[in-house]
Amino acid sequence: MYLNSTVLSWQRNRATRLTPTAAPLRSTKLAHLREQTACPDRLPCIEKYRLDPEGIDFFAGKLESLAPSTKAGISVTDQVKIALDFYASGASMNTMKNTYGLAQSTIYNIIVKVSKELKNVCLEEFVSFPGACDPWKTILIKEGFLEYGGFPSCLGAIDGTQIKIRGPVKNEEIYVNRKGDHAINAQFVCDMNMVIRACTVKWPGSVHDSTVWRMCSLNTLLTSSSQTGWLIGDSGYPLRERLIVPFLVPLTAAERKFNKALKKCRCVIERVNGVVKSRFRCLDGTNTGGLQFDPEVCCCIIASCVVLHNYCRMRALPDPEILPHILEEIRREERAEEARAAESALRNNRPNEAVELAKGVAKRDLIVAQYFT
Repeated sequence: MYLNSTVLSWQRNRATRLTPTAAPLRSTKLAHLREQTACPDRLPCIEKYRLDPEGIDFFAGKLESLAPSTKAGISVTDQVKIALDFYASGASMNTMKNTYGLAQSTIYNIIVKVSKELKNVCLEEFVSFPGACDPWKTILIKEGFLEYGGFPSCLGAIDGTQIKIRGPVKNEEIYVNRKGDHAINAQFVCDMNMVIRACTVKWPGSVHDSTVWRMCSLNTLLTSSSQTGWLIGDSGYPLRERLIVPFLVPLTAAERKFNKALKKCRCVIERVNGVVKSRFRCLDGTNTGGLQFDPEVCCCIIASCVVLHNYCRMRALPDPEILPHILEEIRREERAEEARAAESALRNNRPNEAVELAKGVAKRDLIVAQYFT
C-alpha cells in the first residue's frame, strides 16, 4: 500500500514538472507559424502565395480532408499556405524549416499531402477540354484563335515542357532527357486566354512529345469525336488530321501565310509555359536542381500548379513577367524541335503511320486551300 501511494505521488510530481515545459513550446511554435502565414493584404498575399486571400480560403475549403492529417495542430489553411509558398518560391526544405519553425519532415509531408489532394479534388474541375456537349465554349475558343492570329477552327495550342526533378532510385535512366537532366515531360493544351484546357503529366523526360500525344486521352477523344476542329503544335509533333503542324519548307505564298498564322497562334502555349514556371518557381529548377520528390509526387505538384494557374487566369490575377532564362530556354526548345522534326517523322514506323500521316497532309492542304489561298 505504501509502495503504491509512493509511485502515484512520483507520477503526479513528474507530470507536474513536464506539463509547463511541453505546452508553451507547442503554442510558441504555432504562434510563430501564424505570424509567418499571416498576410491579410491582397497584393502582398498574391506576391507571396500567388493567390488572393479569397483563393486561399477557397482551396482550404476544398481540402477539408487535410484537417486530421497532421499531429502538430496545423490548420488546413496554414497547410495550404505552406504548400503555396513552396510552389511560388521553390525554396528548399531547410529554408522552409527556418521560415516556419517546423521540422523538415513536417514541411515535406504537408507539401506532399496538399499536392495530392489538389490534384485529386480539383484537377477535373479546373482543367477541362470542351467537348461536343459544350458547343458554346468551343465556339468561343475557336473565335479567340481566329481573331488573334487568323487560324481557323483551332481548339487549342499544344506543347510539351520539361520539368526538372531529382533523379529517382527506381528506373532512373528513363527520366534523363536529351539535355542530361532528370525530368518529367508535361504536355499542356491551352486556349487564347492562356487557360490550360488539358494536361498530361506522367511521362518521364526521355519520352518524346509525339509519343506523349499518341498515348494521351485527348488524342483518343478527338479521334473518336464528331467535334470539328483541330489542335496546333510545333514541328516536334506528327502531322495528323486533328493535330496540325507547320510546313517544314513552305513552297508557296499560301503555305507561308499558313505557317505565319499558325506560329502566331501557337505562341500562346509558349507564353503559358513561361508564365507557369515564372509564377511557380518550384517548376523552374534552374538553381534548385529540380523538384526533390519522387516522380509520382512531382507529377502531383505539377498538376497542382496547373490548377492554381487556371484559377489565377479565371480570377484575372496579374501574370508574372516571364523570367529571361526561362524565355531563352523556351526559344532554345523551339529551335531544337524544328531541328528534330525530320528525324521524328522517320522514327515513327508503326503500321498505321502512313495512313495517319496521309490524313494529316490532306487536312492541312484543305485548310490552306480554303483559308489561305
